[in-house]
Amino acid sequence: MATSSIHIEAGANGYFAHNSRESKTVNSIFDDEKNFCSCTNAQAFETYKNELAKRTEAYKENFGRTKLHSKTITHLSAIVNFNKEHSPKDIKKICDYLENKFDTKVIQYAMHRDEGHISENGEKIKNYHAHIEFMGLDSKGNSVRRKLDKKALIELQSDVASILKMQRGKNYTELKEKRPKRLDTYEFKKAKEMESKKEKEVLATKEELKEQNNQLRAFLKDNGANRQDYAELEKEKKILEEQLKAKELTQDGLLKKFKEIQDKFLKEKEHLKSIIEIKELDIIELQNQNKALVSQKEIINDRFIDLEEKVNPRANIELEKGIDKELKNVFLEELEKIQLNEKDSLVVKNPKTFFEKILGLVEIGNDNLKNSVKFLKEEIEFWKNKTTFLVEENKKLTDKIKTLTKNEKKINDLSR
Repeated sequence: MATSSIHIEAGANGYFAHNSRESKTVNSIFDDEKNFCSCTNAQAFETYKNELAKRTEAYKENFGRTKLHSKTITHLSAIVNFNKEHSPKDIKKICDYLENKFDTKVIQYAMHRDEGHISENGEKIKNYHAHIEFMGLDSKGNSVRRKLDKKALIELQSDVASILKMQRGKNYTELKEKRPKRLDTYEFKKAKEMESKKEKEVLATKEELKEQNNQLRAFLKDNGANRQDYAELEKEKKILEEQLKAKELTQDGLLKKFKEIQDKFLKEKEHLKSIIEIKELDIIELQNQNKALVSQKEIINDRFIDLEEKVNPRANIELEKGIDKELKNVFLEELEKIQLNEKDSLVVKNPKTFFEKILGLVEIGNDNLKNSVKFLKEEIEFWKNKTTFLVEENKKLTDKIKTLTKNEKKINDLSR
């Protein structure tokens, strides 16, 4: 059976429609029992508006002000938990108590029997609770919230428990214990639901934790786990042991946690496997590039040797022989034109032209020779530079292949 509890906070006009179920509620999952609400959303709002007008006038008259302070709380909302056997008459008694004790006016009250939550096992757990909406100003315009001091709240908890004939909640002042953080209405409802949920759940035992841990260790061993995997498991186990000591670890929570650890291990292992496959493809690609560079280097070396042969002295002699042949042809052509004169002397018809041709061929030969040598030297320099570049690129690729091979070995070691 739940303990009695009442929780009060500043209210909002939207609460009226929630209480009367004129607005949808996510946690409304039961329909086996009927709710109760003292009035509709419109009726509650009309009552609140009229009461606020009267109490505001009292405030202005008693305090000599022209209007309410902007931070004045004019609407308070209480949430009270009850048991299945309680009726609207029981909640009405609490309403009368609040009106008499704090000189307030209850605007609306409701009992909800349709809210709750579904546990991890699929079980519906009901949350019986009531809402009481009342004025934040008394009949003289004083703040009701200021009346709710520590002493008044302690008495309120005891009196509500007495009205409902329920066990009172923990009295932290009497026990001299630290009071937990104050919750708002919806946090309070959630906390009460969790309390009910914990009552339904079965706590895990030390033996169950040990058994689950041993099973997972065996699984890790069969699937090639490394020292880091076992260290992670040990870390999670210590956290679960602390939860076990604090009685916060349920059987469902235990099974769920070990399932998470196992799934995480398998996911990481699959990820490592994909990395290895990618690295292997990278190595193959680099090896192919390296082969292409080696082949290109051989072609360049052959070209380089060919160019060197062209600029050596023997090549120059061959070139000069070619020029000599051209000169000889010119002489032969001119000899055909030579005629004997009357004195049997050889006469060149046009000596000037003849010698100009001879000199021209010599100059052309020299220029061609110079240009050829220059071109060949430039080409040799170009291929020398290209060869140096390819050698450097080949070295880089070789180093990269070595690095990738080392990384692949490390990854393989990790995945074992």
